[in-house]
Amino acid sequence: MNSIFSKNIENFKLRLPHLYAAHEKSILYYSSSETPVEYDNCLTTASRSGKPTATENGILLHSLYNPESEALKSIQTKDIQDLEAVVFSGFGLGYGPIAYACNYPQKTLILVEPDINRVLWAFQHLDFTPLFSHSSLICLFSAELHDCIGVLEQIGLQNCCFMQQPHFTMHAQQYFSALQELIERNKQKKEINDNTLERFGKLWLKNSIKNARFIDKLNTIQCIKNFCSGENAFILAAGPTLSEVLPYLKQIQEKSVLICVDTALRSCLSAGVEPDFIILVDPQYWNARHIEGLRALKSTLITEIAAYPSVFRFECRQILLCSSLYPFGRYIEKYRGEYGKLSAGGSVATTAWDFAQWLGCTQIFFAGLDLSYPDKKTHVKGSTFEEKAIRNSSRITSAESNSIQSLFSAPSKFERNYEDKIVQTDSRMKLYAWWFESKCASNTDVKTFSVTKKSMKIPGISYYPLDLFLTASYKSKKEFPFFTGRKNENPNNIFRNLLKSVHEAGLQVHEGIQICSQASKILFEIDKQHELLQKLRIIDQSIQSSDIKETISLVFPGKRKLDTLFDKAGLGKDSEKTFLASVQQSKIIYSELLNGLKLLQDLLTKYSE
Repeated sequence: MNSIFSKNIENFKLRLPHLYAAHEKSILYYSSSETPVEYDNCLTTASRSGKPTATENGILLHSLYNPESEALKSIQTKDIQDLEAVVFSGFGLGYGPIAYACNYPQKTLILVEPDINRVLWAFQHLDFTPLFSHSSLICLFSAELHDCIGVLEQIGLQNCCFMQQPHFTMHAQQYFSALQELIERNKQKKEINDNTLERFGKLWLKNSIKNARFIDKLNTIQCIKNFCSGENAFILAAGPTLSEVLPYLKQIQEKSVLICVDTALRSCLSAGVEPDFIILVDPQYWNARHIEGLRALKSTLITEIAAYPSVFRFECRQILLCSSLYPFGRYIEKYRGEYGKLSAGGSVATTAWDFAQWLGCTQIFFAGLDLSYPDKKTHVKGSTFEEKAIRNSSRITSAESNSIQSLFSAPSKFERNYEDKIVQTDSRMKLYAWWFESKCASNTDVKTFSVTKKSMKIPGISYYPLDLFLTASYKSKKEFPFFTGRKNENPNNIFRNLLKSVHEAGLQVHEGIQICSQASKILFEIDKQHELLQKLRIIDQSIQSSDIKETISLVFPGKRKLDTLFDKAGLGKDSEKTFLASVQQSKIIYSELLNGLKLLQDLLTKYSE
């Protein structure tokens, strides 16, 4: 084999030994060939500059004249310059990644290619040394889609520039189209999360601080991890098809751990059954309303410290805490140890599924996980949603009208159910369905089923007839013990530590504001400008490394509000980026941060007394 390929393979083995080992057979095949091996339907020729170029099915992959110059231009866009990482979805012979590696040595370089043969084909023609010596290289070669999206989420989709050109992806079009869809879904999820944080962050913080008095009285889900190992879990979601299952709940509970989401509890109790577990993790007031006025003295409620305070007055056998999704709760866990983290996919049903896994259940059955509007219904009969619609109805606006409003509150989409019939859904519920699809794909040891045929079909979740479940024999259920609280940290100690950190952060931010106020006095003194900016960087780094950084985020304005404040001050994205403008933006940020710290301090002082 030629010297270029040998050099690339040697570097590949040194830099990515595990990936090399996984594809050693393919590498040996290419190494044993005396002449370059062409990839399917590809033809490699010399460009006018003398460098290799290629076509695939007659379509040019690179310039016929100067592919190196073409690649250099492609990586000089504003997005690539501004963002911290670039993702190449396919890369032909590799001119683009090599140019990026040479010109952006401090940024992250990610290569996605589902076919290792495509990579080895490129290794025969160009020297990839700049790429293998790059400080931050990630190669997703022959990686599963859920692995790719997991890596990209960890880096931060908002930090990535995506280079996806049709001529580099046509050999694996289905794979790259699916990856692009996952990226868009995750961006949508991130936007929803950011908007939710901006809207409800202060509520979550207030709830968490008020509920902190319960932390030494309640135990956590750590005490029941794998308690139901090998058993079946049966989850009741609040979709319309749940009504088909309600008459059989007593039989179902005898054969499985019965888990009920908050929105379905009223229907479950109306059927005369108290579930083994109730899941309520959304901090909003309306979620607390789902269990208001109810009691389930045989049930264990799973919730988190940010839940609406009335949730902790719910009459049940016991309450166990799971890890909070929100920063103040995570701060508390630093002192008490982790409570037990459950995934959140935007719906309480996703948390219930993850809780079933936490218990050690190996088969999970769903009823009412419709994620659609079967028979144009929105929720199970008797749920809080339906009762609210009836209470709010009038001669002009009937309960049916309220239901229709729900049907069209998000853009309609159409999918198939387990009967292979068309069912109406929307973009929000498809996002939840994708969460289940991705989790089922990455958790193959756990089998998930739907016992309701009219529910939207989710890849990875199979249909299982309810009558078959009722007649089958399963592992016997264990009796759940009662757990007392954990008294290993006084909440007042946590508050004192947090108040101290808030006070220290406030002093730093105040100093930052004073430094920013000096900028107008040194407009023509470059050395002093550098000195001022360095002082601000030190303050920023100190705040970024603070153990209350995430807690502060709950009282800090989101990007949209900051952009509005910048625009009002004439410092928007179209304004000139001068030294003074940069410092003025910092001053606005510090001022908003100081206001947030004051609010946090007031809440801590009020509820710690």
